[in-house]
Amino acid sequence: MKKPLLGIITSLVFSAAHAADPAHDNALAAALKASYEAEAQKEYKDAIKALVIPAASGSYIAQLRLGWLGYCEKEWDESSSHYKQAAQLAPFAIEPLLGLMLPQQGAGKNDDALHTAQIIFRHDPNNYTALSRSAWIYYLQRDYKQAAMMYHKLVTLYPSDTEMLLGLGFSLKLGGDRKEAAQYFNTVLLLSPDNTRAAEGLREAADKGNGVKGELSPGPGPKPRR
Repeated sequence: MKKPLLGIITSLVFSAAHAADPAHDNALAAALKASYEAEAQKEYKDAIKALVIPAASGSYIAQLRLGWLGYCEKEWDESSSHYKQAAQLAPFAIEPLLGLMLPQQGAGKNDDALHTAQIIFRHDPNNYTALSRSAWIYYLQRDYKQAAMMYHKLVTLYPSDTEMLLGLGFSLKLGGDRKEAAQYFNTVLLLSPDNTRAAEGLREAADKGNGVKGELSPGPGPKPRR
């Protein structure tokens, strides 16, 4: 008899966290509570310290959080190490790979982040977070053709996502396709009439000059996820 998929996923996570051991489970719960409370006060070092023992015992959840907390502390190498350990503990999970992209980007290792995204795409070709982060990296690298390809896929999947529409519009504009870019800026203004970035992009798309004005106008890129 085949084991249900949900059961497989649950067993993977909880076996990694030793949840079958009530004492360990209680200790992990207490450690997580202390860690969350410290994080809420932005006491990241204390939040990390609370999870050292659970992480050493092979807890996936502790490793994942240590990856996030290391990112918050801008300890890029430490953060990457914990996310990689979490990925080893849960080899079918996507979330530690998404987490790993954060310190890679923070450290300026954008090629590594793009490589991690490619691993994610093997399991989930339409992953929103990996696509949007990859698009943003290509945009910052001024590879507007690749950025437009990524943003176009996102817009196909999420036609009313104004942030991705803006990303596509600016990528097209800076890549030289101003006419098509204007169409996407107009779509944003249809969805969000007071959107100043779309209005700016539309004005720039109509200009004959080809300067760098508005080059980073799509905004700060996708928000981090834990």
